[in-house]
Amino acid sequence: MTWGGIVFLSFPFLSSLSLLLSASHPLSPLSIPPPPPPNPQPLPPQAIFFVVYESLRRSLLPPPTTPTTTPATSPHVWADAAAAIACGAGAGAAMWGAVLPIDAVKTAIQAAPPGSRRAGLAETAGALMRAVGGGVRPLYAGLGPTLCRAAPANAAQWLAWELAVRGLGAGGE
Repeated sequence: MTWGGIVFLSFPFLSSLSLLLSASHPLSPLSIPPPPPPNPQPLPPQAIFFVVYESLRRSLLPPPTTPTTTPATSPHVWADAAAAIACGAGAGAAMWGAVLPIDAVKTAIQAAPPGSRRAGLAETAGALMRAVGGGVRPLYAGLGPTLCRAAPANAAQWLAWELAVRGLGAGGE
């Protein structure tokens, strides 16, 4: 079959597929209930991560004054890349600085010997802080190695994201 010089091939299974996708068919994707909402656990860390990234980015880069003809010819390519690296590293460090105490308490709960009484977050955090002479220092154990891992990983992630957005021509705010 041709239409306007374009050749369309006829596939008999497409009519079966369209029947399956119709809302009246019992196996239709439209009749399948939606999946449950995602686990809300990672939402606060991700909120910190994205808010810090965007705040740092807006403070480091000037607002665009004129639209560029193509994303690749923008005079700010290197400034955008450097900002993505710095803001990504800063966002990762801020996120882990806020989340590491909760992660340390979670790890202590998971590492409790089998058969021991399971304590909650607050009770475990208190026990950790009392066990090592008081204070919040045990809640931040491992912060140095975590930041040494998170900063370059998040910097690379945001650099890849910004370059992909720029390469796809969607670099506008």
